[in-house]
Amino acid sequence: MRRATRSASVALVLALSAVLVPSALAGSGRGAFLDDDGHPHEHSIEAIAYAGITEGCGPRRFCPQAPVTRGEMAAFLNRALDLPGAERPSGFVDSAGVFADDIERLAASGITEGCAPRRFCQAAPVTRGEMAAFLNRALDLPGAER
Repeated sequence: MRRATRSASVALVLALSAVLVPSALAGSGRGAFLDDDGHPHEHSIEAIAYAGITEGCGPRRFCPQAPVTRGEMAAFLNRALDLPGAERPSGFVDSAGVFADDIERLAASGITEGCAPRRFCQAAPVTRGEMAAFLNRALDLPGAER
C-alpha cells in the first residue's frame, strides 16, 4: 500500500474509532482498560484499543503514564498501518523477540532506520524526536525533508 493511501486509511480508522467508541463507556469501567478511567486521554486510549492498535500493558490495563519502548511503538505502527511482511531481513542484530515481526515490517516499509548501525534498540524508550521521524516516514508528510 502506498504511504499516501496508508495515511488516509489511518486517519479514517482513527476518526471512525473515535466516533464509534461510545462516550457512555468513558469512566464507566466498561471500556477496554480500567486504569484509564478519568485520564485526560481516556477517549483516545479507548479509540486505539477499539481500532486494534493497542492491546495494553496487561489484563484490562493500558498504563497511561508508562513510557513507550521502540518495540512497542513498532507494534502500534504496524497494527495502525497494516504493513506488508518483510521480504528479507532488516539486518538489525537486536530485533529478536515479541516485536521482531513488527520491527522487520517497519524496516521493510522504510519507516525505521534503527538507532545505530545494525541496531533497532527495541527496549529503549521512544523520544519525541524519534516519534516525529517514525510518523513522518510512516505518513509520508508533505514538505518534510528526509
